[in-house]
Amino acid sequence: MAYFIHPDIQQAKSLPASFYNSTECWNRLKQKVFSKCLHFIPENVSGNVHSQVPFLLSPGYLDLPLLWTNENGKGPHCLPNICTHRGMELCAQPSNGGLLRCPYHGRTFDLTGKMLRSPGFEKTNEFPSPDDRLQSFEIYQLGPLFFILAGENYKYQASIEWMKARIAHLPVEHLKQMEGTSRTYSVKAHWALYCDNY
Repeated sequence: MAYFIHPDIQQAKSLPASFYNSTECWNRLKQKVFSKCLHFIPENVSGNVHSQVPFLLSPGYLDLPLLWTNENGKGPHCLPNICTHRGMELCAQPSNGGLLRCPYHGRTFDLTGKMLRSPGFEKTNEFPSPDDRLQSFEIYQLGPLFFILAGENYKYQASIEWMKARIAHLPVEHLKQMEGTSRTYSVKAHWALYCDNY
């Protein structure tokens, strides 16, 4: 089913209830929008003191297992938290160290995603190939805030420039979370309802 919102606010109408209740719409939006856009990286990940921090991108929706790495100022990097050999989880909890070693077959990567060794593949021709490294996600930083580009070919620069122009008067580089005044609200509703109301 196709939906249309008129660009003129005086002619625009609310989406029908079917949009919010449709599993098909929910999954299509996941594939066509959220799997390809910029995602905010929470401070408990980007500001973590460990050199390897596993996390799920968009828990309960995308559930993409990722790994935030940063060692001695070499980074940050955002990598898939899955080995390129058999899909095993590389890092189960925040830790320190300069290497990622798969617990399944011992394939080893540095914190930029470069594959360093793979036991049993020493005599394999044309190995390692570019497909054997962990493909790094593009990172965008705005002051102390970090974002990653989840998909390819998303032209986010125009959106970023628009956002930067809107907040140009703010000292973004000095942003800090105020623990005492921060609140979290869990609302059992479709994400688009929040956007509609906002």
